[in-house]
Amino acid sequence: EEFKRESIKYLAELTKLRQLCCAPELMYDNYTEGSGKLDTCMELLSNAIEGEHKILLFSQFTQMLELIGGQFYYMAAPGRGHQEILGGLYYCVKDYIRKKKGACRVYMAPFDVRLDEDDRTVVQPDLSVVCRREFLDDKGMKGAPDFVAEVISESTGKKDYTLKLRKYWNGGVREYWVVDPLKEKIVTYQFQGEEMDMKIYGFGDRVPVGIFEDLEIDFGGFDM
Repeated sequence: EEFKRESIKYLAELTKLRQLCCAPELMYDNYTEGSGKLDTCMELLSNAIEGEHKILLFSQFTQMLELIGGQFYYMAAPGRGHQEILGGLYYCVKDYIRKKKGACRVYMAPFDVRLDEDDRTVVQPDLSVVCRREFLDDKGMKGAPDFVAEVISESTGKKDYTLKLRKYWNGGVREYWVVDPLKEKIVTYQFQGEEMDMKIYGFGDRVPVGIFEDLEIDFGGFDM
């Protein structure tokens, strides 16, 4: 009898999952009204996790997503220019750490950063520098990187300049860069508690990396 009751319960949960559709904010630009079906899906997953049940999800959705404050954001595939800038930035930081025999690690997206303790925010920064290696695990990291850089596009600019800025600041990131290829500028933010120091540079400038003593990035030397 107990088995029958449990079977009916699981069947009811599966039926709910079959009725769920894609979150509307992944399909419609500037959609902010939320999704009852997505909320139901997250509730089902939370209940399963609390009950220590194993979960196996299948999806036909093949693009990367970010989860910020419990809301999903679609990440379009980056263009060639984006990758040229990101690759150059990665090489400069990686080479500096190697020559200094430093303990920090540098990662390019896709790299999961579980920024909030409640796991409601999982972001994929274009570039992350992690010096507190105790935050690293097999899934990526839990906590804030020391340095984050985002190379923006027309579709991600608003999110990177506002939403992610606040999240990184509040989450404990020490330094955040927004690299804007369209306007050929770099906006750097250094955070200390509630204080923020912002500077703006052009692609012809040598941009100092604040978390390191003597590293400057020459964007003019990148092959773009």
